[in-house]
Parts: sequence; structure tokens; C-alpha cells
Amino acid sequence: MVSAYSDIQLPKGPDAWPPSTAWPAAMHAGVGRLKALAQRWGLEPGASPVLVAVSGGADSLALAVVAAETQRVTGLRFGAIILDHKLQNVTAEVTQRAAQICKAFGLAPVLTDALQVTEQGDGLEAAARKARYDAFVR
Repeated sequence: MVSAYSDIQLPKGPDAWPPSTAWPAAMHAGVGRLKALAQRWGLEPGASPVLVAVSGGADSLALAVVAAETQRVTGLRFGAIILDHKLQNVTAEVTQRAAQICKAFGLAPVLTDALQVTEQGDGLEAAARKARYDAFVR
């Protein structure tokens, strides 16, 4: 089976992160917003890490990049939580790849968990959302 993620190049070596190219304006805006949230929440460098939820999709990987860059420039700590809903055949691979990427970005800890999602009255997506929220609380 060919992976949809096999062509992603992870940073290599200690000097690979952050990338040497300039960040786009959207990255700077995201870092600014995350810094403002951290200040509003009273987060301090060296405190327990804030976990960001990463699914392996483009939006959540962008969030992981913003968290990693915010960590680099502020000293705040960020980690990731990646949940495998087991709703598709490739979700275990996506979870593993997302974890590799988050670790390469310097997020720690990177936590993964496989969830059992059982469709209920509100449908499969609602059941997956509930399982996700329950996992975040754990």
C-alpha cells in the first residue's frame, strides 16, 4: 500500500528546525495569536506543556507548526495529542506519521491513543467527537 504521507520530508539534524526560509505572514499572525492566548491564560516558560490536538490533516499540522514556532520564540512548552478514531483503514498510519512530524518539530510530549468509536443516536461524527473530548480530559 502506498502511503499518502510517504513523500513528506521530516527535518533532519539539530539545525533543521526552524526552516531557514522566511515564514509567511499567516505564520507570524498565528504565532502572535498563540502568544496572546498564552499571556491571557497566564502561561509561563517552563510550565507544564499545552497540548494541541493534531489529526494529521493540513489544518492541525499548521497548528503544530505554529505551536513549535511559538515554543521556539517564547520558551513556552507545547506538546501534541493525536487520536486514532479507527474510522478508516489508514488512520493508524496517519497517527504514526503525525506523531513523527510533531516530534520532529520539537513538541513534547507527543501522546497518541486509539479510540473505540461506536455510532450512537447522533451519528458517527458526534460519537467520534465525544470520544475525542473524553480522551482530552484523560
